[in-house]
Amino acid sequence: MFQIILKARGDKRALVEMMLKMIGEGMKNRKIFFLSHSTEDRETVEKIASLLGKERCWIYEWEVKPGESIFQFDRGIADSRIFALFWSKNAASSQWVEEETSQARIRLSRDKGFRLVVVKLDETPLPDSLGYRSYIDGKKGVSFIVEKLQLVEKDLTPEEVFVGKSVLKDSFQNRAFQLDKLERFALLDVYSGIIILGPDGIGKTAFAKKGIATLFSYLTPIWVDLKITSTPVRLLAAIAKPLSIAIDPEYVATEPLKMWRDKLLPEIAQSEKMFIVFDNMETENADYILEQSMASLISTICRDIAGLHKPDNPNLIILSWMLPDFDQTTIAKFGRIELGTLDDKFMIRALRFQLGHAKSLDYNSKMLNILAKQLKGYPLAVNLAAMRVAERGIDAVINDLSGLRKILFELAKELLSRLSITEEEKNPLILLATSEYP
Repeated sequence: MFQIILKARGDKRALVEMMLKMIGEGMKNRKIFFLSHSTEDRETVEKIASLLGKERCWIYEWEVKPGESIFQFDRGIADSRIFALFWSKNAASSQWVEEETSQARIRLSRDKGFRLVVVKLDETPLPDSLGYRSYIDGKKGVSFIVEKLQLVEKDLTPEEVFVGKSVLKDSFQNRAFQLDKLERFALLDVYSGIIILGPDGIGKTAFAKKGIATLFSYLTPIWVDLKITSTPVRLLAAIAKPLSIAIDPEYVATEPLKMWRDKLLPEIAQSEKMFIVFDNMETENADYILEQSMASLISTICRDIAGLHKPDNPNLIILSWMLPDFDQTTIAKFGRIELGTLDDKFMIRALRFQLGHAKSLDYNSKMLNILAKQLKGYPLAVNLAAMRVAERGIDAVINDLSGLRKILFELAKELLSRLSITEEEKNPLILLATSEYP
């Protein structure tokens, strides 16, 4: 409600100041500070938090209860306004301080209303990524630190304190920029659809599902996997089922375009809440598109949906390795998002997340860095490597780097043996899973 009022009025600052005055003491309960620290420095940090106001500070030991996810700090960073890094010899060797700082720096690059403040508790040099920043001299005592942090808080504008900005939607492996792009494309009138491009194993499906859940939770996707729905009958049946429309297979087989345009397209066009996702889209020469009629049907469906105008609706999302063979008029109606491999930093993050869930904690950043490099940036390989590490321990895996690909190869075969796929389909998946592609 407040954001709507802000948009409706020109003088935002005056309006927010008025609201803050009305709310008064209630604003003091807002989480302003995220206090990142090593466990060994906990006593000092808790004293500072008590003076700042416990209810206004996010501290790991206070917020995360036994049995809860250790990655709740993502949400804490997203909801706070000031990230205070308590730097020391202990913090320099803490993988969790490194993780929290990494998330804070990502947010800092995207949110001008966010602050990152360093408090040096000893003479330990700052990392290069933070070496250019001025810092609070923590050796001057707790009261001095509190005073300086309060000055940083006073520097926040009323709008920054009150409204804040939703920046870290989650910890989704370095795809935040692409998520923002997905949202912009969906809301632009110039685009009626979105194409997500990237080779197999790069995370297109996971990215699309995360984007839909995060940005379009109020809409209903009709998800169609074109590797499964490889005939006109199966394709149209997959679209018809969520629409509660019965189809006659014999009629569809002889008149697929008529069935689409007479029965299904009108329902899609009239619904403001529905859109279609075509997963595993390829060119008409793809092995699983056996007939020209199938390729023609897919092109027609994409062209027709791209011609619809439904505000705040992506209409059609296509996941493909290559750009589809559409005419130039149709292709111009689609915004493009290209997903690449992840760099080592975010492969380490993904490994840490997977191993955290696997309850295998016998690792350090150096080990994760070695393992990440072997996975060549492919998210699919992270899950397989994490499972093997959970089984054997990271030392065993790291000490056998020459056999790492073999280990992943065997694990991929074991996992894929449970799937109902042909031998021809299995081999490429094994190659992708072991990061040997391309």
